[in-house]
Amino acid sequence: MTNLYGGRWDNRAGRYADETVNFYFRKFMTQGPEHDREESRLQAEEERIHRAQRYAVASRLVGAVYYLSGALEILLLLRFILRLTGANPANAFAAFIYALSNVFVAPFSTLFAAPAIEKAGTFDVSALVAIAVYALLAWLAAKLVWLIWGPPT
Repeated sequence: MTNLYGGRWDNRAGRYADETVNFYFRKFMTQGPEHDREESRLQAEEERIHRAQRYAVASRLVGAVYYLSGALEILLLLRFILRLTGANPANAFAAFIYALSNVFVAPFSTLFAAPAIEKAGTFDVSALVAIAVYALLAWLAAKLVWLIWGPPT
């Protein structure tokens, strides 16, 4: 049996034998209000999935930024406490903390003088400034990640 377009219907396959006719049949004969609603629902669902994936990526990046900055803040806080209490720099733990944190405190080391506390230790202002600056930088980096990869508002 042939149709208006000259294509032959294949009963076994359930479609027209000619692919060109199948294309036109699918394009013009299957569309209607139900098809349009389903198409718009699928597009909305794909957009929702895309937003959720972007949100997941941004959330992981922000979590990584906060995790790394938290570890740095703890290291600098340990340095501050050890210097404040006058820990022996020859001790292996104190020497390790000082050596590891020197890299992060170095940009601020000459900013303020570190006053010595009588018979105790040193009030390390540089470490406190470094803690504040690195916390601010971590917050800015997290906001930048949300700005670039976060969900649209």
